[in-house]
Amino acid sequence: MFRHKTLILWIALGAVFTGLLALGSLTILARQRSYGVNQLWQLMLEDKNMEGKSVTVRGDAIFMPQSDFKYNALYLIDSDTEADFRQPEYGFWFGIRVDDLSCSAGDNAWTCEPFDPRQAEAFELKGTLHTTRVGKKAILWLSNIDLANSRQLINGEWRPIQAGKFIIPLK
Repeated sequence: MFRHKTLILWIALGAVFTGLLALGSLTILARQRSYGVNQLWQLMLEDKNMEGKSVTVRGDAIFMPQSDFKYNALYLIDSDTEADFRQPEYGFWFGIRVDDLSCSAGDNAWTCEPFDPRQAEAFELKGTLHTTRVGKKAILWLSNIDLANSRQLINGEWRPIQAGKFIIPLK
């Protein structure tokens, strides 16, 4: 009889321990969750207070330094965005601007830091989300990019983002 109670006690303790491990794992996964661009827009439109929140956002990259669009930068857009809307001016209004990327034009090249925005097809960037209004329309941008916990999609493979100063020749 004593062995039977001990066995039941060990099984119960094992179940509690397994439950705690599962809960801890779910908490860690929830913190590491990445959002799509459209998901973040939806949360913002539903009046979820996203201002200043640390998020990881995944999106296709729009970077066209040769564009004459006044607010040209690196934008992340949702992967479902149609080809006609993959331009900086649409990224400004419907994407998420990546604020920490600095690119300046020289005579023959652009110089960008702290990472090269043209290599990747998509990025998964961890940073601080901001919202503001431009006229009657809201825009979103990401700042304080944590490059160590971000990655880029190159040739179908997710890779770490290399930090540095990069020269992009003008064509």
